Amino acid sequence: MTSALSVLLRRIVPLTLAVFCLLMVPHPARAQEIFRQDKVVGTDLRRGKDLRADVLTFPAKAGNTYYDRTNELLLVMSAFDERERYTAWTKGELWVYDLATSELLRRQKVRYADNAVYHADGIFVENPGTRAIGYDPRTGKKRWKVKADIYFTDAQNKMAVGYETLANRYDSDVLIGTDMETGAVVWERTISKFSGWNDLYQLNDSVYFILASGLHTLNVRDGSGWSWYTQTAEYRRGAKGMGLGAGLGMFKGSMVSNLEYDSTHVYFASKEKIAKIDVETGRPAWVSEYPDAQVGSSVIFLSEGTLFMVNRGMASSRFGLVHHGAPFLAAYSRDTGHPRFLVSTADSTAPVLSYEALDEDILLLNRETVECYEAATGARRFTEDYAENDIGSPIRFLNRNDTYTKTPDGRYLPLAEVTPGTAFALFDYGTIPAINSDLTVGYTMGLDQIWLKFAERDGLNFLSDGERTMVADAATGELRAELLAPEDGEFFGDALVYTVENQIYILDLSDLFRP
Repeated sequence: MTSALSVLLRRIVPLTLAVFCLLMVPHPARAQEIFRQDKVVGTDLRRGKDLRADVLTFPAKAGNTYYDRTNELLLVMSAFDERERYTAWTKGELWVYDLATSELLRRQKVRYADNAVYHADGIFVENPGTRAIGYDPRTGKKRWKVKADIYFTDAQNKMAVGYETLANRYDSDVLIGTDMETGAVVWERTISKFSGWNDLYQLNDSVYFILASGLHTLNVRDGSGWSWYTQTAEYRRGAKGMGLGAGLGMFKGSMVSNLEYDSTHVYFASKEKIAKIDVETGRPAWVSEYPDAQVGSSVIFLSEGTLFMVNRGMASSRFGLVHHGAPFLAAYSRDTGHPRFLVSTADSTAPVLSYEALDEDILLLNRETVECYEAATGARRFTEDYAENDIGSPIRFLNRNDTYTKTPDGRYLPLAEVTPGTAFALFDYGTIPAINSDLTVGYTMGLDQIWLKFAERDGLNFLSDGERTMVADAATGELRAELLAPEDGEFFGDALVYTVENQIYILDLSDLFRP
C-alpha cells in the first residue's frame, strides 16, 4: 500500500466512523409540542369576575383558524418556514389539534401559492390547482375529489361553489355546486366569468348575489336563480394580443358599484347603466344609462326617495389602483329612475376616496380637498383645501354608525348619536377632525378616542382599538366587559377565537351573554 493511500485511509476511516456514530444517535425531531394554559384576558364588569381563555401556543406562527365543533377539533394553518414570518406565506402546514384530548393529531403540508383551503363542520376541503379534495379533518383520509376551481363555500349548507375544470374546458363558464360531505355535484349553472367576479353578497341563509358580467342570484342548495347581464368590467388586449396574457389590460372588480337592497328590489350600477331590479324575478323596474360619462369604480346609496351615485374616478387593474373616468356625483329618483342631476367634481383628476351623507348635504373627499354638495340639487356649496395644513391629508370618512367614542359619563356610543350632523375624516397624521356641513372643523379627535365595532352578539357591541376590546350594551352603551383581544376574532357558538402570533385564544363568553 502506497504511503499516499495509507494517509488517505487514515483520514477517511475515522471520519466515516464518526458520521456513522452520529447517525446512530437519536436526534430530536422538529418541536411538535403544543403548550396549553389557562390565562386571564379580561374582566366581566357586571359580575366582577375574571374572563379566562384557553390559550394554545404553537411552535410556528398561526394563521387562519377553523373550529370544528362536530369533532371538537381546532384546525390551524401555520407557517412552515419562520423566515416567512413577516412576508407573504408561500407554503405552510395544517395542524389538527384535538381539544378534548389536548393531542396534535396530524400535520399536513399545504402550498398557499396554488392552494386554497375551506372548512365546514366535519369536513376539510383543499383546492390545489384545478382539483377540489375533501378530507376527514380528524384522520386526514381523502373522502372525494372533484375537478373544480372553488370560488367560495357555504359552511351552513356544506356546499362548495366553483367552476368545473375539465382537460379541454379550463375556461368553462359552468358553475357547479359540490356537496362538501360527499363530493357529489348537486347542480350546474352557466354564469360567465369573462371579466372575473366583481363581488359576492349573501342575501339570506342560502341565496347570494354575484356580480360577474352582470348581476345574478344563486341559491347554493339547488343552483337556481336569475341573471341580468350587463358590462361590469372593461377588457383590453395587451400590446401583443392574447399571447402576452389575457389579463394585461383588464380592470377587475372595480367597474361596478356596491349593491343597495330593500325588501323587494336591489339597486346596482354597472359600467354602462344604473338599475333597480326585482329581487324575486330579476326583471328591471327601471334602467337609466349615463350621459357620456366615463364610469369606473362607483358607490351607490339610498336616502329616502333618492338613489345617489358617486363615481370615484378610479379602477383596479392588475397593476393596482389607476385613474379611470371623471369623478362625479349623480342622483336618480328611487321610484322611476329619472335622473335628477349629474355634476362633476371640482378637480376631475382627483379620485374620490370617500363620501359622507349628512342631513341635507353630501361630502366628497380626495387627497387634498373636501367638497360639499346640496343633496337636493347637486349644487356645490364649499370646497376646503387641506393641502396646506398641519394635520396631513385626508384618507377616508369614518363610518359614524360603527365608530364609537367614550362619553364623559363612561358610555360607549356611536359618533352618529354623540355628534349628529357631523362627519369625521381620518387624516394620515392620525388626527380625526369633526367636519360640519359648512366644512368648519369643530374639534379634533385622536386615534385613542375612537373604537370600531367589529361584532354584535345578543345585544352586546364588541368594540376594538386594535389591541383591546370593550364590550358594551348595544342599547345603553354601558360597559359590560374589557378584553385584551384584537378585532379579528371570530365567534364559534359562544366562544370568541382569535390569534396573536403563534398563540390561539379560545374565550368562552356564555356567561357574558346570559341576562
